[in-house]
Amino acid sequence: MSGLSLAVPAGATFALAVEASDAFGVNLGYNGTGAGPGLTTFTAGGCSIITGPGIGFGGGLAPAAPAFTVRAFVGSVSFAPAGECMSPDRKVTVTVNQPIVFTKQPVNAAVCTDKVTSFSAEVTGSVPSHNWQVSTSNGSPGSWVDIADGGVYSGAKTATLTITAPPVSMNSYTFRDSVSAAGVCAPGISAYVNLTVNPLPTIIIAASPYQKLFPGLRTTLSSTVSPAAQTGGYTWLRNGVVVPNANASSLIVGVDGLGDYTLKVKDVNGCENTSNKVSLTDSASGRVFIYPNPNSGQFQVRYYSIINNTGLPRGINVYDARGKRVLIQTYTINAPYARMDVNLSNHGTGVYWIEVVDVVGNRLAMGRVEVLR
Repeated sequence: MSGLSLAVPAGATFALAVEASDAFGVNLGYNGTGAGPGLTTFTAGGCSIITGPGIGFGGGLAPAAPAFTVRAFVGSVSFAPAGECMSPDRKVTVTVNQPIVFTKQPVNAAVCTDKVTSFSAEVTGSVPSHNWQVSTSNGSPGSWVDIADGGVYSGAKTATLTITAPPVSMNSYTFRDSVSAAGVCAPGISAYVNLTVNPLPTIIIAASPYQKLFPGLRTTLSSTVSPAAQTGGYTWLRNGVVVPNANASSLIVGVDGLGDYTLKVKDVNGCENTSNKVSLTDSASGRVFIYPNPNSGQFQVRYYSIINNTGLPRGINVYDARGKRVLIQTYTINAPYARMDVNLSNHGTGVYWIEVVDVVGNRLAMGRVEVLR
């Protein structure tokens, strides 16, 4: 069988039936009892032939004997395209999205409970969208929760998550950045990182053996700190002003150091806090204090003045053993036991009497000093 030409429109289905007769005019079609092969599809040249029991045979090979089967024949049928097929021109837009790739992973962070820290991640990919997540159980499956801005968090949907003044209860929380990309690209998950939140140090100071001082008395301010302080991490303050060269755990104070004391400490974790306040005040006395005594002619005089009298003039008259006044000096008082220096180096040895007077010359107190060479 040759010379068969059949135009099949695109998408159409046609059935092809062939009948044949022998030399004696006996119709040979549709006889035989063979069941035939199972349902089969043969495709070539852009067309398909379906064959099977009761349908027919098509393909490049003839079936094996018996020669006659139901609606089958010994031979083959094939199709070839009549010519080249070309679709109409059409503009097609193709969008190629890039997958998420982390170029910088976040790292673990430690922070004092009153400070600020952050986690950052850098990625490449098409329109990356950051989403920071937190786990309170070390990143176990199902424990991750999306973070929203508010409270201690800001930047939850950006490349940098900022955490401000986290409570100590957040210590050991685990964080990660879940970044999605445009299109069908799979999201990316950053490395897991841990947050360490350190408490502020606890600082307690106390004065011993005195909190009220007069000339000649000294007391010690001592401290208890937890966690331990850094080396040189102590800063003593008197009336809110740093005490020079005072960077140890204790401080010895005399009458010139009256005031309110606090201690600022930086601990081994780098956290800072300030202690309670201890006030060192004066102990009122009507005595006049002269020391050193005896001396070589140079000494100091101290006399108690109440707070309201500070800033007023104070005077000293010095008399020798015969009662002759040999020196007159005036001073400005700026503390309850303000220091008044006296120099008798140009006078002879012996016993001298020191008279402390007020602004109008009234005697306030008398004291005795011995000058030696």
